[in-house]
Amino acid sequence: MSKITKLIYTYIGHPIISIGKKIVHTFSKFWSFATNIFMSLSIRVKLSIILVLIVIFVITILSFIFQQSEERILKTKLQDICNLSVKYLSYDIKDKLLLRKYEEITERVLSIKQQQIEGLDYAWVIDKEGRFLAHTDMSFTIEDKKYISDKLKKYLFNLEDIGTRETDTHYEFYYPIFFTKTENGKDYKKFVGVAGIGFLKEASLFSRFNARWEIPSFGIN
Repeated sequence: MSKITKLIYTYIGHPIISIGKKIVHTFSKFWSFATNIFMSLSIRVKLSIILVLIVIFVITILSFIFQQSEERILKTKLQDICNLSVKYLSYDIKDKLLLRKYEEITERVLSIKQQQIEGLDYAWVIDKEGRFLAHTDMSFTIEDKKYISDKLKKYLFNLEDIGTRETDTHYEFYYPIFFTKTENGKDYKKFVGVAGIGFLKEASLFSRFNARWEIPSFGIN
């Protein structure tokens, strides 16, 4: 055994082992004491204690199961709201995007924030070049600013349906915007942009026991 190993054992390992032994010894004494008391009780009292422990165990297990089930339901509801929100936004601004009515797009995006949908932190629209046409935070629309990484841009530009991404603080939902045109009797989809929204993680379950499941009204005019 090297000197360093001996020093580590002397100053760290040995005290930890000593504390562990004391804990085991204390627990053993307590267990022995509790067992002796239990064995000295009458059969009726023993059965009562066992019944209470069984009830507590069953309630604990059921509570855990119900909690997990509730969280799954809430997360599903949250995802439904997010999916509908970003879809309605993309549908609502598609024509405005084609006609380059950027001011109206901005107004529509900003109106989402005014809806005060619980947990919704931001919304935005980018064009086919990856430039922000509108954002609830106006600073993102400053020209010559690169806010979207090439990796994320590649992901967004290859979306065919709803896309999702989790960051450290948000759940983000995206929906591609296509323009359908008909040529020679065939329909062609032309990619023109992406709509996105971000929900705060800390509010993503909508306060759990005080959830609000309203369907957003924007885009349903």
